[in-house]
Amino acid sequence: MNFIEKYRTHIMICIIALGFGFFGGWVLCGYENRDVIKTGEEFALFSECRRIVEADGYKDFNENDALETALNSYLEKGVDKYTRYVSSVGIEQIIEGVNMSGVAVASGFQVGCSADGYILLTEVTEGKPAYEQGLRCGDVILEINGADVGKEGFSNAAPRLKGKDGTVISFLIQRGEQELCIDFIRSNVILKNVEWQMVGDVGYIAVESIDWFSDGYLSVAINELESANSFILDLRNNLGGVTDAGVNIADNFCGKNTVRQMCFNGVEMAVLRTDEARVDKPVVVLINGKTASAAEIITALMKQSGYDVTLVGERTFGKGIFQRPANVSDGGTLWYTAGTYTVGDWECYHGVGIPPDIEVVMDSEMIGTDRDIQMQKALDILRAK
Repeated sequence: MNFIEKYRTHIMICIIALGFGFFGGWVLCGYENRDVIKTGEEFALFSECRRIVEADGYKDFNENDALETALNSYLEKGVDKYTRYVSSVGIEQIIEGVNMSGVAVASGFQVGCSADGYILLTEVTEGKPAYEQGLRCGDVILEINGADVGKEGFSNAAPRLKGKDGTVISFLIQRGEQELCIDFIRSNVILKNVEWQMVGDVGYIAVESIDWFSDGYLSVAINELESANSFILDLRNNLGGVTDAGVNIADNFCGKNTVRQMCFNGVEMAVLRTDEARVDKPVVVLINGKTASAAEIITALMKQSGYDVTLVGERTFGKGIFQRPANVSDGGTLWYTAGTYTVGDWECYHGVGIPPDIEVVMDSEMIGTDRDIQMQKALDILRAK
């Protein structure tokens, strides 16, 4: 009896066991990777279109930009416009940092990243230093102080636009078919996003945006306007900002109230509270369709627990959700909508907005002019008290 005949039964058992093991492993592998397999099937059309373009169309295919744009379109349509992917280089943050800087604001320009990685001037305001020195919307900055922006990389080059007031930076600009050399003298300002003044016996406070400095400025404003018989808090065109700072601003005018972040996973993530109001005088809050996010939290807090508060203007934007960051495998960041805000005992106003007590419809371009009928209505209400 040879070896095979002697151990035939054992060999058959081993083969059957291996067969079941292989089959089970294949099934398990397929189950664990079902999302990858499904995604590959669903997005095969991307590869098909790319092959056609590469074979018969443009040969230079910008893979990174195409994938990032496709991913963000996918996220926006699948979730909302606030859910987005940011690559590891953080170009969106770089652009935002430059555009919100004192140099960009004072000099009158805004930037973006061109398709080939150079600095694109997306806005140049007439009458501001950037315009007066020859820069124009659509100009592409090829070099900064002799260094090639493309080689240096947008993320490294763009922050160099910022600097001290009065310092000079040399640009090589592409404008259409022309290349121009411009020595640009920076203007810079210390940004203050709260303005205040007395209007007769009314204290007027305008909050343009909300950051960690805003509540400090607002406290100074209240101190300097202490002789006012009443107040106007102008939140028109205020797209929000830091939630905690917004609650601190409202705390000057509100009694006790709460702001809750209710996560979609069922967890109550944070509770922010106002305490005792500093101001016990009538207040009109000016709002419009561009009053959003943290500015709406202020509006809701003041209407619920402020002293004699009247909302004047138009229904607010209606952003009552918050975002969280998550790191992804390529080093980038996914900012995704994680839950909703609720203020006091109100239902979440997301997608609905907060209505005014007295509606006054007006083009926002009229704000601050002699045709600002919302401001005039606020003054009429307070003077009648």
